[in-house]
Amino acid sequence: MNNDTVFRRIAAMSAIISVPLSLGASFALLSTLDFDAGIVDNPVDLLMFDPPIGGSFQIIEFIGMFGYYLLLLPLVFYLHNWLKARNERFMPLCTLGGLGYIIVGSLGSVVLFSALPPLFDTYPQAPAEDQMAIAAAFEALFDLAVSGFFALSFILGSIWWIGLGLILHASHRFLGIFSIVLGIGLLIDAIGTGLQVEADAVMSALEAFTFLTQIWVLWMGIVVLRGPGQNESPNLASS
Repeated sequence: MNNDTVFRRIAAMSAIISVPLSLGASFALLSTLDFDAGIVDNPVDLLMFDPPIGGSFQIIEFIGMFGYYLLLLPLVFYLHNWLKARNERFMPLCTLGGLGYIIVGSLGSVVLFSALPPLFDTYPQAPAEDQMAIAAAFEALFDLAVSGFFALSFILGSIWWIGLGLILHASHRFLGIFSIVLGIGLLIDAIGTGLQVEADAVMSALEAFTFLTQIWVLWMGIVVLRGPGQNESPNLASS
């Protein structure tokens, strides 16, 4: 077994493992919120939970950082090595988009699991005037993570998904189409999230596209694990 095969399998398994972690984190968060996803439309309401959910929130967001972002790093580098010969000019930009998606998204997760949990714990015992300040800080940090880091990560990620879709379309038609559609949808939704347009609709779309990214990651992980060259024409496989 050569080094290329080992790296391919690491990239594939890392991507596949990320899916249950990310979906599990999302389910755990919904369970913690009594399956009331709409509460994030007014993040200050998260502070009202009794008992405080800071500890659970911290663990869930930490796991989600690995599931949604960090475990995709090997896949980004593998896809770059695999596809760069097909489009030497565009693939580096595409890969930068993928790396930006992971790095910026991880920063958003860091804000959520490091800065917010202490506010969960201090809010219930604080005097009324201090609660107002805590709530304002909480909302600002939450918006920084969601409307700032996460929205920017999706914009960068859309470059990755659209670019991969255009490059993959010749050899993996349906995966390529799905990737392009996903990238366009993420771009539109990220702009809406960043501008905080129609919060209810934007958050619903964000949740839907977040789920669709996991379908793509699982699909791509399986393709890479099987060995992408076996589904390609001889000319593509040799490129």
